[in-house]
Amino acid sequence: MDSPHPKIAKIPSQMDDSFRFRDMDNLPKFGEILQNVQSHATRHFIVDFNAGKARVAFDLPEDAFTSIFKAGAPSNMARWINIWHPYRQRPLLNLISQRYGFSPRLSALMSSDPRISRKRSKMMRQPPQDYFAKQQRETVNARDLEKGDALSELSATPDQTPSPGLSNANLKNIYSLVEDIWHYTSVDMGKGYTCIGYNTLYGTKHPEQVCTDGPLPHCTRIWTWLILCDDGSVISVSEDPFPLVDGQFTPFQKRVIEDVRRNVFNIFCSLSKAKEASMLVNKPMALLPLRIPPSNGAEPANPVHLAGLLFYYLFESWQNGYNIVTRRENGYRDEIALIRQQMFEKPTLAHIDRLDTIGNELKVLKRHYTGYKRIIERLVEMQDDTQRIHNLPRSESHDSVNTIRPQPVQPQTPGVALGSAAKIRFRRLQDLIDLYALDELEEYIQQKESLVGMSFNLIALSENLCMERLTRVGLLITKVTILFMPVSFMTSYFGLQLKGTEYSVGEYWIAFAVILVCSWLVLLLFGVLSGSMETFGYVKRKFAGRGKKEVDMV
Repeated sequence: MDSPHPKIAKIPSQMDDSFRFRDMDNLPKFGEILQNVQSHATRHFIVDFNAGKARVAFDLPEDAFTSIFKAGAPSNMARWINIWHPYRQRPLLNLISQRYGFSPRLSALMSSDPRISRKRSKMMRQPPQDYFAKQQRETVNARDLEKGDALSELSATPDQTPSPGLSNANLKNIYSLVEDIWHYTSVDMGKGYTCIGYNTLYGTKHPEQVCTDGPLPHCTRIWTWLILCDDGSVISVSEDPFPLVDGQFTPFQKRVIEDVRRNVFNIFCSLSKAKEASMLVNKPMALLPLRIPPSNGAEPANPVHLAGLLFYYLFESWQNGYNIVTRRENGYRDEIALIRQQMFEKPTLAHIDRLDTIGNELKVLKRHYTGYKRIIERLVEMQDDTQRIHNLPRSESHDSVNTIRPQPVQPQTPGVALGSAAKIRFRRLQDLIDLYALDELEEYIQQKESLVGMSFNLIALSENLCMERLTRVGLLITKVTILFMPVSFMTSYFGLQLKGTEYSVGEYWIAFAVILVCSWLVLLLFGVLSGSMETFGYVKRKFAGRGKKEVDMV
């Protein structure tokens, strides 16, 4: 079957219809196309689009990609290649690496074996030994990293902590590194491509079901590669959140996969005019301007500019990122306010421990979004350098080069420049990260620090109040002891059997009363002189407070 586009390769006729390109603007068939996007069994898809048309193919075989790459990208269309389960598609990644000239190191990192933590592996159904043994037999030749052996990360236990210098195994397997450093980012610029790698965080609805061995127990971390190529192609490669599950997902795992693929799904729907009307009514924020027809007399959009917009929207996913900061169900602001209220009621050391945990989570998020900001700075900086070189006069360009090395060549910078529309959006995203993520996180961190200091002060105040109450009780016991000590002496005196001396009961009680009153008067005089009349002061305050309430009621 011949492709309707002149530069698209011809798909072999012996292929099944499921391997053929399909029209994304065909409304009756678009439901079937969406089912393929949402299917957990889908490994990859390729989309060619411009303002007038869009077409898609799912799970193409390797020989089809070979033919497509030999024919080259269409001259007036942008291309999107999305890959899930990258460790199962190493031959395809090798083809892409050879087509766009990726470095051997980058190609090997993109094909890394998944790293499975001990707690996450409990959720898997397939035994890891059998699965990875099969994968290693099939792909041992594809895992050579510039000069190294097959990746040895799988033989290491999940509990092993990397050394400060990062071992060779950690350098070979990207997932070993990003599992320990959640804010790790990568920016690689080649002759015909710009590649960024970063962790994407997804909030989970049920934190108790998520493995808690990471720095953010309420988040799921997914490593993502985005590559912008000079022929108008964008390649997105996403880590598999549950690599050992072979189609038998739990309801929780299905919700996580749905959250992970939501942004890809929204972008895919925006590329179809069959879905445009319903999205405009139901989800206007999800409708992205990727297929806007040119104005009257204007030239069609450059495929590189379309690819730049697609590259931006794949990276953005702002709504998901901001939800991580706010955490709708139990936001940091609400949790800090609740801890503050509990501290005023009864401050304990448990509050300090919880505040320390919140502070660590906030710092992880702050470093994560700082990494995003640095990626944007690198992309925009590269765009400015490229534009400055293109605007440089030809003679001046030759003079500046010949001053350093007398060669008649034009100065070139690595990487692929973004279009003006994508550049503007990246700058806007940088402002959003500063305003709604970093500033808000910094505010939460300051509130946490103030609450820690307040907690120590409240605990010290509570201890002082307890000591004051104990002091009052001890003082009361001492006064009672002093009050009855003369009476004890008198009682002992009356109990003596003195010769010729006898006392009646009445005389005893009269002496008892006199000595008790005298002792009380002595204590009263001592309290007045020393200013320590606690009992009378307490009674006075009670009566004063009661009188004030009565006056207020009147």
